[in-house]
Amino acid sequence: MKAKVILLLIFLTVSNSWLSGNTALAQSMDNQNSNLTIEIYVQYDKDKDKRPASKTKFYLLDAEIETILSKAGLKEVQPWDLVGTYAMANTRAESSEYKELYKQKYKDFHIAAEMALKPHIIQTVVTDTEGKARFKAFTPGKYYLFGIAKINMGFSII
Repeated sequence: MKAKVILLLIFLTVSNSWLSGNTALAQSMDNQNSNLTIEIYVQYDKDKDKRPASKTKFYLLDAEIETILSKAGLKEVQPWDLVGTYAMANTRAESSEYKELYKQKYKDFHIAAEMALKPHIIQTVVTDTEGKARFKAFTPGKYYLFGIAKINMGFSII
């Protein structure tokens, strides 16, 4: 049985910074190092309690992920857009159940996307069982937060 995600709750705490935009852009406001703490929850049904998005990998990037993938010349795999294709490839790469699908449709895209992303990754973190993670101090600049929460057999792009 597939569950539909009703609500994704994100709590971000950035010291010496401000946040704006749907891509969770974090820009430092001064010359001190900044820290970013995230707390992610998913809620499957409006009547049920929220649950932590545990074991979710997040990237702190120096550019938007769609821009990175597009500039690398990658093309989406229908019916997904570029970011959806990356999320699909990423979640299927780790799934033994979808091994053949991954090899047939997403493997080449996934390898190329990982190579394109690598020079843009400032840091990565994985949320704990409570859906929390903290990035180490980072230098002032403009950054983008990106993650893929695995939800049952699906995913949510954050």
